[in-house]
Amino acid sequence: MLSIDNCSSGGRRIDLETCSRSIPLWRTDATIGPLMQKDFEQAALQNQVMTAGLGRYVPLSVSGQMGASPYLLRSGFNAGIAFCEDWCVLEYHRPAEQDGMVLAFRRRESPYYGMAVELRDVDPAATYEVVRSAGYEPAAPVRLRGSEFQPLRIDIDERPGSLVLEYKKVTP
Repeated sequence: MLSIDNCSSGGRRIDLETCSRSIPLWRTDATIGPLMQKDFEQAALQNQVMTAGLGRYVPLSVSGQMGASPYLLRSGFNAGIAFCEDWCVLEYHRPAEQDGMVLAFRRRESPYYGMAVELRDVDPAATYEVVRSAGYEPAAPVRLRGSEFQPLRIDIDERPGSLVLEYKKVTP
């Protein structure tokens, strides 16, 4: 199976031959300018026009949209949607090794100090060695039951700031 990431350059590189083998997972960078300037209505307008124009020929494409109000959400809604909000949290888990990591970012203008996230593959009954790293120096490892960090509370003081949490299942 061949996977094709069809980055579309504002729709200029969307062609029917490529789309018969792929989905434009990011159809444009055109909304990034308005989003960075916090002109969410302009980004919404651009998404509406692109969806209306492309929908006849390329019904499956994805775009980024800021905001969860009905107007903003629906403006970017199509085959998928990528939210451009104030937090970004990524979870990586290796089932064979029974370990993983969480990478969390707090953006520069985020009003949110913290949040709680559910990790997908942490066994509440198992014991884990957990290491948090707000900077380059990791904190001392602690042993926790899965239920003690599920949901995982993430607090980041700095704006912008980040946190890495590494966990590994401890075998008895």
